[in-house]
This record gives sequence, structure tokens and C-alpha cells, in this order.
Amino acid sequence: MIKHSNKKYTKQSVYKRLPARIKLPYKRGVLNTYRIYQSNYMYPLRGFIIIDCGFNIFREVPVKKGARFKKNEVVQLIKIKKGYLIKRSKANHNALYTYKAYIERIIDANYLFVSIDCGFGIWVRRCLKLNGISSPSVTIKKGKIAKKFVEKALKLRHFIIVKTFKNDNYNHFLADVFCLPGEINHDKVAQEGKFLNQELIDNKLAVCLGS
Repeated sequence: MIKHSNKKYTKQSVYKRLPARIKLPYKRGVLNTYRIYQSNYMYPLRGFIIIDCGFNIFREVPVKKGARFKKNEVVQLIKIKKGYLIKRSKANHNALYTYKAYIERIIDANYLFVSIDCGFGIWVRRCLKLNGISSPSVTIKKGKIAKKFVEKALKLRHFIIVKTFKNDNYNHFLADVFCLPGEINHDKVAQEGKFLNQELIDNKLAVCLGS
């Protein structure tokens, strides 16, 4: 694994020697999918279930009379005129924790500060670390070039799609980031958007952690 150290980053030959065709493993998520959450310390009202919205946020939502769901079952949120409709999803757990997000600030090629739409009218603001890669610090030339690449890639994008993972050792959530120039359909960006993490690797502006 490549360690975070100035010594590594100052040796820009590390990035020049990176194999051109290395591919990051990833799976595209599905927007508006959630996990049924059950706890001995949460007691939803009759006719309600608890949804795991991610980021340690849980929402109590009503379900149709007679509807029964199992713990950890994947469900889909559908907006209707008078609220929300919850139904079973064909997606599996790999689809979870996928959101539409708006960029507030590009810190460097590793970190984005974003506002995230978690659904149900819930918004969170988080610093996300791009999953599986490491780019050099912006204190050196290569890092500045990498940041400009990300700025250009995300320029004029109304939103991005992020698939998030558990915190890293520095308490940042990890994310696979997808964007698609000129596209305003959220689901299409989620399914067809360019994988920013991979683009940084392909342009030798980042290394693959664990490679």
C-alpha cells in the first residue's frame, strides 16, 4: 500500500511508472435505495419502518397497511404527491448509499466538500475522499495539476453522483464519483457517468492504493 508521506509525493516518478491500464474495482449504485433498519433501541410507530439513510441518519417512514419488510431488506423510495411510497427493490446491497451531490469546494484531487441529498428531504454536508486512489499534495506541481484536472472534469456540472463507503482512518467517508457532461437525468449519470477516480488513474495523476 502506498503510504501518505511527503517523501513519496515528491518523487513524481512514482506516478510516471504507474501501469497505464490498471482498473479500479467498482460497482455502480442505484439512487433512492435504502436498507430496512431494526434496533433494540429504536421503536417505530405502528405502520412505520425505520430506513437507514446513510451517514448514521435514520428516518421513520409509513408503509402501506399490511406491508411487511425484513431486517436489512433493500427498498426503493418513490416520491408521490402526498409524501413517499416505499416498495421492495430488485437491487442488492451493492446498490446502497448512492446519492446526488452538489460540489461546494474542491480541496484537491483527493478530497471534495459536498452537499448530499439523502432523500426524504434530508441533506448533509461532508468531506469525501475519493475511494481507492491517492493523488499528490497540492504543495507540489503534480498535485496542482491533478487538482486542475478535477476542477476541469467537474466544471459546469450541476451535480455529481457519489457512491459512499465507510470512514477512512481520518474520519472521512470514501466515495466513487460519477459525472456526465451536459446530462441532467440523475439516474443516467448514476448508470453511465464517467468514473472520476479511474480517470485520475488513467491520466497518471493518482496511484491506486494497494497496487
